[in-house]
Amino acid sequence: MKRIVTGILCSGLLLGLGIQTLKADDKADSERLKEPVQRVNDDAKRGNVDQVLRGISVETGVPRDAVESMHKRYSEDKVANIMIACVIADQTKAPPEDLLKRHHDGKSWPEVARENRVPVGLIAERLDRLDRQITRPVSERDVKRR
Repeated sequence: MKRIVTGILCSGLLLGLGIQTLKADDKADSERLKEPVQRVNDDAKRGNVDQVLRGISVETGVPRDAVESMHKRYSEDKVANIMIACVIADQTKAPPEDLLKRHHDGKSWPEVARENRVPVGLIAERLDRLDRQITRPVSERDVKRR
């Protein structure tokens, strides 16, 4: 009996510690996404929405009409959320609209990414790359390729 009670107490303690670790990871991952998300949303606010939506399609391979459809359907969401959904979809082949809906229903992006085994660092890199595509003129990118 004593072993059972000790086992239950130890299991509860370990489970509690595991949940705290997940919460800490979620917070750190949210912080890691914060700046790139803000930059992409700022790009769209400056009147570059069409350019950002085109960039999302090019960067992730999601057809442009699907990206535009998500933007119209979830117009209250920021464009960075569409990009994150498309990045996760690109890695998992899940429909991006389903991922966007899960976020819209209350899941954080780090949670959605973790459930789909997509590293948050990859999402941050792709957001950074999209931001660079939008903010750097085409001629500047062409010069560096040569």
